[in-house]
Amino acid sequence: MTQKRLAIQFFGHTRTYEKTYESFFKNIVESNLKDGWEVDIFIHTWDMSSSSDGSWHNGQDLFDIHLLSQDDIENIRKIYNPKKFLVEHLQEGIYGGSESKKRGNRLRESYEKENSIKYDYILYTRMDILFASPLNIQRYIDLYTKGSMKNFPLPQKHCFAAFNPFVRMPVIDIRYINEGDIVYFTNYPHDEFKSEKCLELFIIMIDYKLHRDFFLQRRDFIHGYNRSLEAQLKIEQDKLSKTNLQLNIKNQELTKANTELKHLKDTINSISIKKQSLEISNLEQDLINKKLKAQILEKELGYDCNAIQENKELKKKIKILQLMDKNINQQIINTAKSRIHNQLSYKLGQAMIENSKSIWGYIRMPYVLSYIKDMHKKEQIAYNEKIKANPSLKLPPLESYPDYKEALKEKECLTYKLGEAMIEASKNWYKGGYVKLWFKCKNIQRECRNR
Repeated sequence: MTQKRLAIQFFGHTRTYEKTYESFFKNIVESNLKDGWEVDIFIHTWDMSSSSDGSWHNGQDLFDIHLLSQDDIENIRKIYNPKKFLVEHLQEGIYGGSESKKRGNRLRESYEKENSIKYDYILYTRMDILFASPLNIQRYIDLYTKGSMKNFPLPQKHCFAAFNPFVRMPVIDIRYINEGDIVYFTNYPHDEFKSEKCLELFIIMIDYKLHRDFFLQRRDFIHGYNRSLEAQLKIEQDKLSKTNLQLNIKNQELTKANTELKHLKDTINSISIKKQSLEISNLEQDLINKKLKAQILEKELGYDCNAIQENKELKKKIKILQLMDKNINQQIINTAKSRIHNQLSYKLGQAMIENSKSIWGYIRMPYVLSYIKDMHKKEQIAYNEKIKANPSLKLPPLESYPDYKEALKEKECLTYKLGEAMIEASKNWYKGGYVKLWFKCKNIQRECRNR
């Protein structure tokens, strides 16, 4: 496949190029490189940075006007890396834009001859143009040749020109393409400053407009720039800041919950509780020993009152210690809030939030959720077996906890709701449950934000 070649010719004064070159490369060069075009740049300019002689803005202080230094020239060469670059002195009385375009044509033609190449299209523009939207050459060619105009063959010599209808004038005349002389591309390069003056050329006007897709960059302002865009940008930035704030709050809540969980685990494994458990075991063993001694005494001496009384006192101590043991166990799960946090819905939701912070997290999320479900199931089986063996170990109803009403709010939080949605999706996987889960999660996030 033959490489498509695009030449970009800058004409006229350099003016505000330092403020526009980034938008030029982003919306012109890079956009067309992605479409498969080989792009070369040619620059013809004058040794003064600007001039208003003969222009509609003559007498207005819009640009810095100074003689280009060698540093200026080297900076332009470094930024644009042009195939050919020529700086000349503009004679008084000559219109710089038109003359610069002609001399730029000669530069490009000499390069084509030297390298035995021919450019398919030439895009003409100026250095003071601030591009706001991509200008894709191929897009407009395809729209004409493959779209609604496909029944009209593309004329052999044609030009696609930017067009700004009904902006400065309430009428349209094909002999005057409004703003079509500052951004246009053609397969038939010519020396006419305005393409509509070239009678051999067929002009095709495109939906690429001044004050929307490109602007005129002045020294201190952008001509035609709509300040309302800045206001809209600020609104969007404020929305983003608010979302980030909500995210930070949720992260703080998660950190707090993790801290509480760690504290609870530390309490369970603390030395004091282990010590109390050991003391209970020792006392139980002591009681057994006492009982044996009492039985021996009863046989040898009959029912000795002191031994019987000691036995009763030991039984009382055992009951007290058993109550202490029950209190210790309640320290493990002593609030309705911690009970809810131990439910499968909350565990799954917590894991979904934690693993949605990175690409790696999303990849491992299914395995993490599966592991949590398996571990939770094992914990429930172990708990049920303990209850069968000792019904007194059964946890009290949630309603009996002092923080029950406060704990119910945990069931309405994002973490719990996400976990519920995951459980529901796994039950209905054969009905597209996991596909619906993504939309369900979005709705849950939106509802939680609105609360």
